Amino acid sequence: MKRFVIYLLLLIGIASITGCEYGELGEGEYIQKSEGTKPQDPILIVSPGAFSFSPMDKSKSLSITSNSDWIITTNHDWCQASKHSGSGDASVVFTCEENTSGKERKDTICVSLKNGTIKKEVLVSQSSTDKYLSASVESLDFGSQGGTIKFRVLANINWNIKASNSWCQVTPVSGIGEEEIAVSIARNPTSEKRSASLTITSKDNGVNPVEVKITQDPGEDPVLTISEESLTFGSLGGTKTVQISSNISWNAVCASDWCSISPTTSVTGNGEISIIVEQNPIMSSQRNAVIEIHSDLGVKTITVTQDNGESGYLTTSISSINLDSSEQQTSFEVDSNIEWTVSCNESWCTATSNVSKLNGTVNISVTKNTGTASREATIILKSVLKDVLVIVHQDILQVPGSEDNPNPNYANTRQ
Repeated sequence: MKRFVIYLLLLIGIASITGCEYGELGEGEYIQKSEGTKPQDPILIVSPGAFSFSPMDKSKSLSITSNSDWIITTNHDWCQASKHSGSGDASVVFTCEENTSGKERKDTICVSLKNGTIKKEVLVSQSSTDKYLSASVESLDFGSQGGTIKFRVLANINWNIKASNSWCQVTPVSGIGEEEIAVSIARNPTSEKRSASLTITSKDNGVNPVEVKITQDPGEDPVLTISEESLTFGSLGGTKTVQISSNISWNAVCASDWCSISPTTSVTGNGEISIIVEQNPIMSSQRNAVIEIHSDLGVKTITVTQDNGESGYLTTSISSINLDSSEQQTSFEVDSNIEWTVSCNESWCTATSNVSKLNGTVNISVTKNTGTASREATIILKSVLKDVLVIVHQDILQVPGSEDNPNPNYANTRQ
């Protein structure tokens, strides 16, 4: 009883010291009333105080307890925070990349209030995996025709690949970590089995190189045959094709400017050549061209022969023209497949044409004949053939004369 009285007195004394009052809420219920609210002190608590990551660990969480705004900073990019600022309580996830450096690494995470009054440090450490470098296969076997086969480099470090022979192509030739590799081999042109190797190395110390062996079956005996060894074209030219049967690479070449071929690039295996021949110029003689097929077997040829060009011709629609004595114009037609020119041997008769070859029209102009006799002029069409002539005849001016001096020509024309 005495002890109870002492506790009661202590409670009364504490209540009087704190200055708190109790207000009645209901029967048997009271709430403490404060005479005034004091500002809270800033709080910042982080847990845990340190992280230890294994080489393969991906993430861990940091618990933050606070009543203020805070920020997070790190020193290295291999350890990343899910957020870098916040307010109040929070959970922040830290993610680390795989450590393949071969050495333990450390970082310090700094969590601090924005006003700078409190700062907490969290130590982060991560151990390293052992460096490794290997391949998913030990060897690759190719058929005689070659092709592409893929395998994988298995590594946690940088690496480079080098092929021992130029006929073995690798893509890519360098990388970091695990990656797929494509190995491409050309057709084996020999009758013997051949081999090569891929050597995978790393610049990192303490890592042994890896070798992948390459073998390829013997190649077939090389073959190249052509369907035609000679071709003949008419004078107008045209296009013909030749079939190539082969199991090797080849390309076609033609040096003649009037004979072209397609394709002009290298072909492997069977293929077709298109041969295009231009028209042989008129009156040209027969001509020949040679198409060469180059391969490892040497050179095979296709002879191209084109017939003579068409015979040349030059004709006119008339051979002579009769005109009266008046000044006038007329014309005649020219049918030709060659070049030609036109002229006249008399000044009173002019001949012109706006065509210098093939078909055309010759225009003729004559002046008035004031003389006492009829006259003639010769229109001359020149070409590589014999000249073609058109005779122009013009009558005299017809007047009767007088009784003492009659015009006998006029009389004759009137009879």
